[in-house]
Amino acid sequence: MEMIELVQLAGLETRKPSQMSGGQQQRVALARALVTTKGFALDEPLGALDLKLRQEMQLELKKLQRDVGISFVSLHTIKKKL
Repeated sequence: MEMIELVQLAGLETRKPSQMSGGQQQRVALARALVTTKGFALDEPLGALDLKLRQEMQLELKKLQRDVGISFVSLHTIKKKL
């Protein structure tokens, strides 16, 4: 599966990130990262999102974990958790 499809941005390939919504920009950043890594430490990745988009992104992160096999760590304070 192509990363663009995985983050549900198929059809938007010719748009610049500045022409996309905040949620779409987050998906572009995630797709870029997925190309090069299998694990992430996320610093409040859903904090600036509204409730609807936050719920959608939670589902997307779970889907990525299942389909691609990557691991996510979401922390408030890295020193305390690691």
